This record gives sequence, structure tokens and C-alpha cells, in this order.
Amino acid sequence: MYKGFLSFFIFLLILIFVFLYIIISYHLGADVAIFHYKHEQTNDFPSYPRVKVFVKSDVYKEHFNDWKSGCYRLLLKNNGNIYIFYSSRFLERVGTFVIPNSKIESVQILPFYSSCTN
Repeated sequence: MYKGFLSFFIFLLILIFVFLYIIISYHLGADVAIFHYKHEQTNDFPSYPRVKVFVKSDVYKEHFNDWKSGCYRLLLKNNGNIYIFYSSRFLERVGTFVIPNSKIESVQILPFYSSCTN
């Protein structure tokens, strides 16, 4: 009788421990992600390289001079698109441009991680 109760008690303790571990890990992960985003935002996203984007089409004419200035940062290149954003520590929110590779003539990744506004 003691063995069954003790085994069940140990199993219950392990189950509670695993459940608490998952909950605590989830909340710590969320806090760390928020901390890193705030750090990136405060320092003007120094982990992302600046890029110059040259487009083929006149469709993006209104943004072309901005994109070739080298002040945008490369967020991601994936699934036939590139994702760039303009970073400034003074912006509360950052918008992202999605440009299809078919509209791009070339992308120059610059060796600069500081902001254009510095």
C-alpha cells in the first residue's frame, strides 16, 4: 500500500514540477524577447546591416531614392522577397517594405551597422 501511494505521490510531484517549469520558461522567454527588442530599438537595431536596394521597375519610384540611400536595414530575405525597414531610434513603430525579387535589380549589403541619423 505504501509503494503505490509513494509512486503516485512522486509522479504527481514530477508532473507539477514539469508544469511549473513550462510556465516559468514561457514567461521568462517572453520577458527576454521583449528586453532584446527594446535593446535593439533603443540602439537603432544594430544587429541588422544597412542595405542599398536598386529596383528595376518604376512601380516603386516613390521609394527608390530612399532605398538606394543605404539607410534601410535588411530584415529578411525569404520566399522570393526581401524585407527592409527604416530604423530610427525616434520611431515608436517600424514599418517593413516587402519587395519581390523580380522587381529588384540588385541589393548591396553595406558593412555598416550604425544608423544614418547618427
